[in-house]
Amino acid sequence: MILFNTYSFEVASIFTYDEETIDHIQSSVFVLSLFILTDSIHGVQSGTIRALGKQGMASFVTLICYYAFGMPLALYLGFTKEYGVMGFWLGFLIAMTLLDGIVAYIVITANWTSSFIVSEDEKMARLTYDEERVFDEDNTELQHAFLTK
Repeated sequence: MILFNTYSFEVASIFTYDEETIDHIQSSVFVLSLFILTDSIHGVQSGTIRALGKQGMASFVTLICYYAFGMPLALYLGFTKEYGVMGFWLGFLIAMTLLDGIVAYIVITANWTSSFIVSEDEKMARLTYDEERVFDEDNTELQHAFLTK
């Protein structure tokens, strides 16, 4: 991100020679970098939410933050306030920051012990095991494996 911000003109010049377009890119690169940072945090949080088994709640929050809040805000900032491309990215950055805050709250306030126990109990209830012994040519037992059906 630091290199992307430092060399924004050079990066923009790879894709276009139009000075106006390069100016738009340079003016929005910092906001885009912050969005990438918050989106990376959200990627990690998504794994944590999955471990908790709260994907449904997180999907609903994502839907609300992006489509009910972020997109209208991005359109407002981009068109009505005439911030252009930077306004679009700023709207989604604010939505992503809100989303990360809500998901962090869900993770922090979760009862990890009961979530883990329920998950393990559910797994055990769904799985059945067949015992299988694996031997080599000399009939020496190599491993004792359990296969999931």
